[in-house]
Amino acid sequence: MQNQKIEYSFLRAPFEELNAKFRTNKRTLEKEVSFAASHLKTMNNHNSHLEPNQVKATIKGLSNRLKKLRQSLEETYQDEDNCLNIIETRANYLNETKDYPKSLVYRLITEHYARKDNLEIAQEIGDKTGCRDLVDLNLFRKSKEIMHCLENKDVALALEWCDIHKSKLKKLGSCLEFQLKLQKFLELVKKEDLTAAINYAKCQFYLFPDHQNLIRKAMMLLAVHKNPFSNYSELLSENRWSELISLFQSEMLKVYNLPTESPLSVFLRSGLTALKTPLCHRTDCLNDKCPTCQFKFQKLVEHIPYPHFTQGSLICRILRVVMDQNNPPMALPNGQVFSQQGIKKITKGGKVQCPVTGNKFSEKKVIKLYMV
Repeated sequence: MQNQKIEYSFLRAPFEELNAKFRTNKRTLEKEVSFAASHLKTMNNHNSHLEPNQVKATIKGLSNRLKKLRQSLEETYQDEDNCLNIIETRANYLNETKDYPKSLVYRLITEHYARKDNLEIAQEIGDKTGCRDLVDLNLFRKSKEIMHCLENKDVALALEWCDIHKSKLKKLGSCLEFQLKLQKFLELVKKEDLTAAINYAKCQFYLFPDHQNLIRKAMMLLAVHKNPFSNYSELLSENRWSELISLFQSEMLKVYNLPTESPLSVFLRSGLTALKTPLCHRTDCLNDKCPTCQFKFQKLVEHIPYPHFTQGSLICRILRVVMDQNNPPMALPNGQVFSQQGIKKITKGGKVQCPVTGNKFSEKKVIKLYMV
């Protein structure tokens, strides 16, 4: 059965990208058209006072600006078409259920590597398995680029991202944009460029009336930045950059309706939970065919609870088949239990050798068990 939450984000992410591009393009177009119309109106109202050369230069400038706008719009419209193609591809993919389980595994692995910033490996897997358009690699690539800028103490790219997704961030009640602008102000204070800090605060902080307490605290640093009190010192801490990176990661996932955790980890834990038993990790019961007993998964399984089954079944550790009335469980004298057919496989010359302990017993000492 398809996981509805995973598939919702699977379709929602490219839609949010398309929505953001559309809004950005719309704002740019309206701004440029309004700019041109305003200049033309001004020229028309003052045509008697304008020199012919001045009119020609103004018209030529507007014409060049509109040509550049047209070129940029052609590129942005192509980006919108690409988003639409991805949405169509994913919708068609969900309608084709034949290879869904196999392709889902490829998708989960590819996305897992992308989330871990191994984009080269993710892209290679996507290309080889044909699931590149089914994973938002460009989204994670852009996210990695922004986080790299934040690591280098540059908020410009992150603020540009906030501007593109302003509408969505506002609906989410996000404080990311404010925290980024606050950090830009704090960096000016650190450099003791107080005039620039004050001018920046005047232009930006009035836009965030819900953060007045923190703004007052930040403005106090203009007076005490050289010897800040303990109440203000955390604002100048380098740890704020790590907090900004974590906040951006969190808000980015919310904007695109992506799970906060890698879906591969969720699916893997769910599967291991169904397999985990009280016998797992016991040295006398380790089974190399059981995922929960393998060393690679032991740390992952350690804190996972045991599953609750209303009905259970016994599996033969030799043949990996269910033990039932046609193949009943048989017990060795040392307490190890295997199926009747499994016992026959390890019996030789009337002796049964236990595959767990290596002890040998007479075939006559093997007893049949009955399940109640």
